[in-house]
Amino acid sequence: MSLKDDLQGVKQEFDTEEKMIENYIKGERFFKRYKKIFIAVGLSLLLGGAGYTGFNVWQENLIEESNIAYNILLKNPNDKDALAKLKSNNELLYNHYMFSQAIKNSDTNILQATILKNIPIISDISKFQLASISKDINKIKEYQANKDGIYKELAIILEAGYYIENKDSQNAINALSKIPVESPLKELAINLEHLTVKGIK
Repeated sequence: MSLKDDLQGVKQEFDTEEKMIENYIKGERFFKRYKKIFIAVGLSLLLGGAGYTGFNVWQENLIEESNIAYNILLKNPNDKDALAKLKSNNELLYNHYMFSQAIKNSDTNILQATILKNIPIISDISKFQLASISKDINKIKEYQANKDGIYKELAIILEAGYYIENKDSQNAINALSKIPVESPLKELAINLEHLTVKGIK
């Protein structure tokens, strides 16, 4: 009985080894059949990872160079090399810098160029600033017509100021009445209206 059990055990081991060898051969055949695909996928993953890492390093270098150029321009706005580097490396930061310089120097040409770029918020502020600098009542009213204008109510104050300067109290009062009750500028509008009615200019 013991010999029979031993033979049965040896047979089971052979069966197990045979199955392992059979699976190994199937696996080897499968790998050989799709070897090119496996290599291509492996290379793609490797190249993709390297490309992603390289792109991130490149982006970080651009940001660092942009920050250096920006800091140079803050110290010396006339540095043309730093301005060119900022423009080529980070156009958004360049536009912000140019906008700040336009506000600082009341540069209508740069403000006009900023408006044309349609940069959110900055283009709107540029429109308001351009209207304010020009003191042109039509430009001020044009800015007010934009329902999404950030400084719409402040433009109404500018309009009223224009009328007050030109001793047109009725149009000044009409302009000031356009400011909504809930506006933080309503108190200023009431004070200006009061001064206008009294004839204090």
